[in-house]
Amino acid sequence: MVDVIDNPDRPFVLDANVLIDYCHTDRAVLSLVSEHITKIILPSPVLDKVNELDVDEVSSLGLILTSPTEKQIDEALLMRGPLSFDDSICLVMSIDLEAICITNDKALRRECETKGVSVMWGLEPMLLLVQQGQLTEREAFAISASMQKTNSYITKQILQRFRRKLGL
Repeated sequence: MVDVIDNPDRPFVLDANVLIDYCHTDRAVLSLVSEHITKIILPSPVLDKVNELDVDEVSSLGLILTSPTEKQIDEALLMRGPLSFDDSICLVMSIDLEAICITNDKALRRECETKGVSVMWGLEPMLLLVQQGQLTEREAFAISASMQKTNSYITKQILQRFRRKLGL
């Protein structure tokens, strides 16, 4: 896990799959992260891909909606490989902002690691909230279990690993 508590000025860049997971379960987690941990940058192409959230809700959650620059768009469009455009934008913005990319997408994670970008799984910000006393271990686990019900990619094994990390 990346230790952002020692470096609270380092923002998170959120990808679509993580945003959708929190929108389906507990949006308040995003507010808690943006209030107590670090800034959350939401690239506008990610918001365009997500039907669960609109611009007004983004602001009320404390997320920073950011449009990519023309240079960032060009870089993302030139990327070869398995990434979608919005994932490429997440990568490019994470590089430019020296941010931590929050994603569950394996291809995006691989590209981040290849480019030296710090990356965290979608559940890991809740570990930071537990460390900060903003969520209890049981609350974090309950949210992760709810995510599993709406996201088949969150397997029982992932839940078990998260439960162990929480100390439950």
